[in-house]
Amino acid sequence: MNKYLIHFVSIFILFSSIIKSGYSQQSFYYSSQPSSVDGKDTFVRDLNPDFNYSYSQDNTILAWTYSGAPMITRVLIDFDLAAIPPGSTILNAHLFLYNNPNAASTSGQHMQLSGSNELVVSRINSAWDDQLVTWNNQPSISTNNQIQTPASSSAYQDYVFDVSTLVQEMVDNPTNSHGFMLALQTEILYRSVIFGSSECVDPNNRPKLEIEFLRPTNSDPLSSLENQLSADQFNIYPNPASDIIYIENNSSTNQIKISILDVQGKEVFNNSYNSGEIITVNMANLNKGIYLVKVENGNSLIFKKVIKN
Repeated sequence: MNKYLIHFVSIFILFSSIIKSGYSQQSFYYSSQPSSVDGKDTFVRDLNPDFNYSYSQDNTILAWTYSGAPMITRVLIDFDLAAIPPGSTILNAHLFLYNNPNAASTSGQHMQLSGSNELVVSRINSAWDDQLVTWNNQPSISTNNQIQTPASSSAYQDYVFDVSTLVQEMVDNPTNSHGFMLALQTEILYRSVIFGSSECVDPNNRPKLEIEFLRPTNSDPLSSLENQLSADQFNIYPNPASDIIYIENNSSTNQIKISILDVQGKEVFNNSYNSGEIITVNMANLNKGIYLVKVENGNSLIFKKVIKN
């Protein structure tokens, strides 16, 4: 599956969930793309089994050689899901990993010199510290609901993983859930997949997790989610549109960020605005089709679909 088809599938699933939810206020969105300050991700390497690589700007998943010595690396990533109440239903969860073309390992390229670089994504079920973890003390994983991913279709592609089932397990069993492990399905030389880490200088190349979920009916609406955005606070018109759309912002948040994504998942517009504004967005330079308007406030976000004729 190529890069654009993966993005399209992800966006299509998101569109479907938005339609099914009917823009209900019970549907909430969580997005996290941590920096080096609050990110928790690294890789472990068997060639240096007691060494920690948390400083690296890259998350390398590979079976390769270094100065002639064979080595295997695996990636660990964890996100803080405290904003999602226990008992929530996960409608969609997607893990975005972005290639870092400036990485030192395999010249920043996904490689398949000896065979497929398909990955397996697993839920980590034991605690780990990104500043201390090594190959020798790497955490254990659960083999339930592992995700098998296709091989890379280009040397520098980005990935979108549907991790809905794994995130649901994390919400249901937080004590024994500590993020994701990514490894080659076949750890045989010479294969690699290269992503940016939360330490990456380019913030766009850092790992990101986006989740749509339903709160349990007995949850307190004034708890940790009291500042979540709701879809009815934003009105987009006209829709369908020709060149100009207006976004009516009725939220009480101090500042929001508006982004527009095409069906490939590519951001084609972004800007920040104060609350209480009618925002004008010129779409004249965009092709006809379906787009997602993403409205963000910190870790809260909503999506709305807009069609350009």
